[in-house]
Amino acid sequence: MIVDFAFYKDGKREEDLKTIEEIHQATEIREGFAWIGLAEPNQEELTRVLGSFKLHETAIEDAVSAQQRAKIEEYNDITTFLQLGPLAVLFGVINRVIDDYSVIAMELEKDIVQIENSVFSSSRKTVSREIYSLKREVIEYRHAIEPLILPLQRLTSEGKQAIPEPLKPFFRDIMDQVLRSCEHASGMDSLLTAALQADLAQVQVQQNNDVRMISAWVALAAGPTMVAGIYGMNFDFMPELRWKFGYPSLLLLLSALTLFLFRKFKKSRWL
Repeated sequence: MIVDFAFYKDGKREEDLKTIEEIHQATEIREGFAWIGLAEPNQEELTRVLGSFKLHETAIEDAVSAQQRAKIEEYNDITTFLQLGPLAVLFGVINRVIDDYSVIAMELEKDIVQIENSVFSSSRKTVSREIYSLKREVIEYRHAIEPLILPLQRLTSEGKQAIPEPLKPFFRDIMDQVLRSCEHASGMDSLLTAALQADLAQVQVQQNNDVRMISAWVALAAGPTMVAGIYGMNFDFMPELRWKFGYPSLLLLLSALTLFLFRKFKKSRWL
């Protein structure tokens, strides 16, 4: 789809050119440059936009195919009509892209802070699913921002098309922004990895606490159960069987044993 097209001279848009064909004619007879915005163009639209310009077949293939990584390609003398104007526009486009990515990074960081608070809250609910989903978003963000490094490096150092001196500080600044954004994305990814590990560790700790608590209650019931089982065997000769205080004494002994075990488990935080 052709989003917009225009011819610029001295930094101003020429409003008298209404068609792409007129844009092509203007590039041949006027001083200035043409800027044409495309979004996932088909072959027919690309052919119409190119007009008399001849691009390498691989460049056309990349333009038609969506979701391509950011890159800069130079084919022979195709770019030798570019001067300060187009490169200034290119800087503006890249700067806008980086600004948009910065907004996304801020939103991701807010979500990460919420995840951290959830992980270390008193709630027993696990948030591993939310962490994994957010980690996936950060990875997609990294896949979008990191490919910008190589084209910018080529543009500022290795490209055949030299950047005019007035624009060099701006491109160096945008390069620094991209590098910082990549480092920020890497930091967020590492932070989410640590949060996921902490969440899983807390789940394991909670499971261990549950097992200890269950074991403690089983131990509390084991003493009375054992004694009751022994006296339930109905032998004629049992300790203190004919003593009138035997039954209350046994209950008192079992209560004392249970209370002793309860205090021990409570002190060791098993209960």
